[in-house]
Order: sequence, then C-alpha cells, then structure tokens
Amino acid sequence: MLICLLTAGCAADTVRPAKKASAEPPVQETVAPHHNPVAPSPIGEEPVAPETDPAGYVPPEIGFACVPGTDPSTTLMRRLSKRQYTNTLEALAGSYFDPPTTLEVLAALAEPLLTVPNDANAKLRALDQSLTQEHVTGHFEVAAAFAEAATSDSTRLGALVGECAVDGDPTNDDWCIDDFIVEFGGRVLRRPVTEAEAEYFREVYDDDSVSLEAVRDLVTLLLCAPQFVFHVENGTAAVASSPDLYAVSAYELASRLSFLFWQSMPDAELVAAAADGSLLTEDGYAAQVQRVFADPRTQGALDGFFSQWLHIEDTLQHSEVQRDMHEEVRDLVRHTAWDTAGGFSDLFMSTASFAKTKALADVYGVPVWVEGTPPPVLPAGERAGLLTRAAFVASAGLRTKPIMKGIFIRERILCDELGAPPPEAQNAKPDFSTPMTTREQTAELTQQPGSACAGCHNVINPLGFATESYGPDGRFRTEEDVLDTDGALVATLPIDTNVVPAAAFTDPRWASDGIEMSALVLDSGKAQACFARHYFRFATGRLEDLTQDACVLEQLRQGLEGTGASLRDTLKSVALMPEFKLRKRGAK
Repeated sequence: MLICLLTAGCAADTVRPAKKASAEPPVQETVAPHHNPVAPSPIGEEPVAPETDPAGYVPPEIGFACVPGTDPSTTLMRRLSKRQYTNTLEALAGSYFDPPTTLEVLAALAEPLLTVPNDANAKLRALDQSLTQEHVTGHFEVAAAFAEAATSDSTRLGALVGECAVDGDPTNDDWCIDDFIVEFGGRVLRRPVTEAEAEYFREVYDDDSVSLEAVRDLVTLLLCAPQFVFHVENGTAAVASSPDLYAVSAYELASRLSFLFWQSMPDAELVAAAADGSLLTEDGYAAQVQRVFADPRTQGALDGFFSQWLHIEDTLQHSEVQRDMHEEVRDLVRHTAWDTAGGFSDLFMSTASFAKTKALADVYGVPVWVEGTPPPVLPAGERAGLLTRAAFVASAGLRTKPIMKGIFIRERILCDELGAPPPEAQNAKPDFSTPMTTREQTAELTQQPGSACAGCHNVINPLGFATESYGPDGRFRTEEDVLDTDGALVATLPIDTNVVPAAAFTDPRWASDGIEMSALVLDSGKAQACFARHYFRFATGRLEDLTQDACVLEQLRQGLEGTGASLRDTLKSVALMPEFKLRKRGAK
C-alpha cells in the first residue's frame, strides 16, 4: 500500500565530516525544530537541500570523532541470546555424549525451547535484553529437560557424572559428586567453580550417595544459574587510566571470543589457554583469535549477523522463491567475505549471481549457479550488488513498493533515523485505476510541495524510484503494466529511474538506475559508517555511544574503506582491539 509514511519532521542520525582528535569532546550540533525530531549524533548530518552543482560536488570526509584515551561506554550484564543459549546447550551435550546421543538429548529440548521467547529488536536481535517471566520459566523447563534426558539411563548417567556414578561402589560416591560439581559446574559457569560455590552446590545436592533425583536437581540448578544464562564478568584487574575500567579475566575473555565468533561457549582449547594464562599474552591471544575465527562455526555465526543487518532472518514462513532470494544474498556475503576475501564495496557492486535454483536464475536471466564453481555474471547494465538483488526489490502483490525500499536503504544501509508517520497517513491510498506508473502515483501522493509528507519522502522515495526497473517479481523491466485493484491492465507505461538519491543529503548527483544509485550510496561513506555501527551492536550486544565508542567505530569504518580492504579482516578486527578486553563499570 502506498501511503504517506513519514512526517516532515524526520531527522537524520548518520555521519558528518570527521573532526580532528582533541582534548575536548566533539560538540553536538543541532537541527532546526521539527515535529517529533530525532536528536542528531556527534557524527550526524543534517537533512538539508542538496548542492546545486553536481560537477563540483565533493563528498564530505566521513568519520567518527575518535579522541584517543576515551574510555569505552559501560559494559552491561547481557543475557545470552536465544541462539547463544541453544548453541551452548548443544555444545554442552556434545562435550559428554557421542553424536547420536547428543541428538537425542537435543531432541528432548526441542519442545521446552519453544517456551523461551525469541529475541526481537527493531534495530538488531542481538540488542534484545528483555527478561520476562517467560524467560525464567522457559530456562527452568529446558534445564529440567536437559537433566532428565542426560541421565535417562545408566550409560548417559555414567558419561555425564563419571563411571563412579554407576560402578555400584557406594564408597566412592561422595568424592564422585564432589568431582562432578567441579567438572560440570566449571563447564556450565564457563570458569572454575570457587570453593564457596562448591560447598553451596554440595549442600544443595544433600545426599551422600549417587541419587538420580539429586543429580537431576543439581544439573537443573546449575543450568538456571545466572552465570550460565548471562554473560557475567567480574574481572577485577583495574586499568590505571580510569577508576571504572577493568580488564576482563582470562575465562571471561575466552567467552567473549567464542560467543562473538561461534555464538557458543568456549571449547576445551580456549579454556586451556585461559587456565594456563597464555590467553592473556599478546602472542597467545593472537593465536587463539586466528584459530577461533578460522573455525567453520564463525561463518555460521556471522551469517546470523548479516541476516539481522539485512532483515532476512525470518524467511521460513515465506514462499520458496523468496527463501531462494534471501539465500542468494547470504551466498553473496559468503562469497565476498570468505571465498574471495572481498571488500565492503563488492557487496554493493558485485555482478556475480548466486541463484542456485532455476526459478531464481530465470528471474535474473542467468544459468543456475553450482556451489564450488565460478558464479555466472548478471546481464550487463541490469543490476549489481545488494540493493538490486531480487530479495530487496521484489515485493509480494501486484505492485512494487518504492517507499519500503527507500526506507530500508535509509534506515538499514545509511543509518538515517526516520520519524513515525502521522495517523492520518494510513487512510491515504492512490487511485490504481489512473494510468500512472507506481512512481508517479507515489510522488503524487507523498511529495506534494508543502505537504506534511514531502519533507521526508523527498529523501526516501528517490532511493526506491531508482529500482523501479525491477518488477514485483524481481525481474528487470523497462515498462510497467499498470493494473487496477482487480488486476486488470489499465496501461503500459515506460519506467523512469532517474533520481537524485542524496544518500548524503547534500549530494546533488543524478543516478540513472539502481546500479548508479548503489554506487552513490557507497561513495557517500555513510554505508561504511552505518555498517560499523550495526556490527558494533552485534559484537557488544548494546547500542553504541557515539562519543565513548568512537575509536572502535572509526577503526571498523576505516577497515571498510578502499578497494583493497578485506571485509573478513574487518569482521575479525573487533576482537583485536584493546577495548575488546576491557569492561567499563557503570554508575552504582
């Protein structure tokens, strides 16, 4: 449905020219009062009219205002995401049981896991830190199911607790349970069990012999412990430069590394490196970062990031061809980041097709791609990069949705904050019986000079209009069949994709189609800065502070610049930054 989506009071939260480092924090600039404005950031640019001289336009130098020596922002205690929680349970089971038994244990968890709420956040799933009664109840149900499935027969009980639990010798039961508390507890808590904790869990066990009921209660209790379902960090090595800044412990660092790149608990080698202290040495840590990042699990974990960033994670309820479209985007990312060590710019300008099904290959007019072979090249001049892929230009229904496409680019690719639409916008509908293209109908409805809608739609619509050469089915076209509400043909009209995208609001340059629009989005520098912000959120589980986290953001942004920049190296680099090993204590 084509509607006036936003008020004239939309404001931007993107990037402005980089400031030189100084002893003073960057000055906040302001915008003229608007209806329901969004406060600008220290690197935000203002929604002003484009320059009038395209030939003389020089893109502003984009950057985050890094002031060396600035403390990172506060590190909060985060709940494991549902994916991290599920992966950790799988890894825990796999550390005790053979693969077939592990699958059986996990199958017993399938139904209880449904009671644990899915993560949901409009910006990124990784930011969801809600904690409800449903979480508490769900975690208990899963823990109890794990305990029962892991001890359902003597073979499993022996594998979990040790042979001493099933050897029929009651004289060793006491130390058998003590050892189990230390060994299993250490895996669950992701660090050695303290003496006080061991005493507490032994009191909870409350039996001198191996009791199946007591073992299950103990396992359930440990799997409900805050140290299991949260990222708990208590490192006490203070950093001299700040009274509230601390270095995380070796075990906490191991968890940070594994949960970032594997979305799961540390493996035995990481735990061993934490135990012998090598993880806290420069060489030892660098070796573990290299090993962990090279593990195949990293690609799967970072697939999740790209799916969240591009909003292609929830696709199972869609049609098969839509799932194919979204899978092609994932394959483009995998090819760029992992197979070819490509750069961020390749995501926006690549002409390689990764259509693995005939249905999608026919949309593009290329042969089916077979994994492990060179990808086919898309027809010249028709499309390139992410923003022209079928996943982002196709739409369910009879018509394209340029407003939705423009909003996606503004918010997800450029990090521009857009205000909410006025209530009356829901009643604004185009006259589909009129012989006008979707672009013409949309412009007439939302870009009338002086209207409440025009202020924002003047910067939203052009980004969507540039991709009107792709029909609702994602196929390239030069003409549009205008249909009425019954699907009857009203007219066939030529497509117009000439726009001033104004990715940077002052940019007056024209784009003739989606390919040139993508190039201007990339050239603006805002896409790189926006990606840095999204990845920071994924890596830390919190929103960025554009002053305190500016140095990390700027390093990430710089890693995306230039033709030789490797996207893979940038993804890894966050773990090599000094800030990755630090935690900032918040106010008491």
